[in-house]
Amino acid sequence: MYQPYPGSAELPAARRPPLPASVHLAVRLMYAGAVASVLNAGVDVATVSATRRAIVKLAGPAGAGAPGRLSHALVGGFVADGLIGVALWLLIAWGCRNGMAWGRILGTIVCVIATVDLVVILATGLLSVPARLGWAVVWLLGLIVIVLLWRRDSSAFFRAASS
Repeated sequence: MYQPYPGSAELPAARRPPLPASVHLAVRLMYAGAVASVLNAGVDVATVSATRRAIVKLAGPAGAGAPGRLSHALVGGFVADGLIGVALWLLIAWGCRNGMAWGRILGTIVCVIATVDLVVILATGLLSVPARLGWAVVWLLGLIVIVLLWRRDSSAFFRAASS
């Protein structure tokens, strides 16, 4: 009878602990956050004229110099922000689904940055009301995700997955 060479046998795949309900829900909400980021970028682009008027009003005569260039810059920024947001949501979802601790750490850092962004957006009133609501929805999804990712059962999952 033929015996395979001892060194050629494949090692058994490392067993990942089962995904707890809190992490599963967090990952699903991250996918929803990616969709919300796309929708929010669309709202931002659709209301760019209101944003431009608010900037010109805030900046005074100095801000009224080149409204066309300002509109183009805003649209480019909104599109880039939407794409970066989607990429981050999906990257963090992938990391967390696979039990990688950096996923929830990165998610927490992004949520802190988004909190500062939202405070600035609400304090300055530069965006239209629908755009501000969109930003608030995306931020709220992020906050819920972070709370879910730092629950006790989630922490046990990330500890077990990293060992």
